[in-house]
Amino acid sequence: MAGAGPDGMLSHEMLTVHKSVLGRMAYYLHAARIFGTRRFPAFQVGLTDAESGTTETCEAVSVMAVRVSDLGGLFSKLTRRSGSIHQPTLEVILLRPPAFLSLPLWFLSGWLGVHKLNPFLQFANVSSFVCGPLSERPPHFQADGEWIGRIPMAVSLLPNALRILIPQ
Repeated sequence: MAGAGPDGMLSHEMLTVHKSVLGRMAYYLHAARIFGTRRFPAFQVGLTDAESGTTETCEAVSVMAVRVSDLGGLFSKLTRRSGSIHQPTLEVILLRPPAFLSLPLWFLSGWLGVHKLNPFLQFANVSSFVCGPLSERPPHFQADGEWIGRIPMAVSLLPNALRILIPQ
């Protein structure tokens, strides 16, 4: 999983939290605080369709690439439940602006099982995507729940590759 927007901000905020004390509850509490008190600016996303290779550019307040069917816990119903680590593509979950509508509707439509009725939500199977800032304070970016930095960023799959990052 990798993404920019609210999940990137949550990963950044969790850098200073002792997750071991509260476990998953720490994520839930910080997510609720962030979603209730922060604004999420739009940014530009370029999606490369996995089948056709065509690129679509749009604005988003959140983008997540997943290769799992379940994000777990309170977030478990936010995917289409079709993702798999064995897929050769990325399933992207994209939320369009404004965030104050699209974020709550994403949770509501997910928990009610009616993603198709959410006009701010888009799912796509892509080979890669890129994110670029549209504001002075670019959104945060995370990969596998770890804060990476701020966008711009590019995400793609490398078949049969394993890269290990080791601090100096």
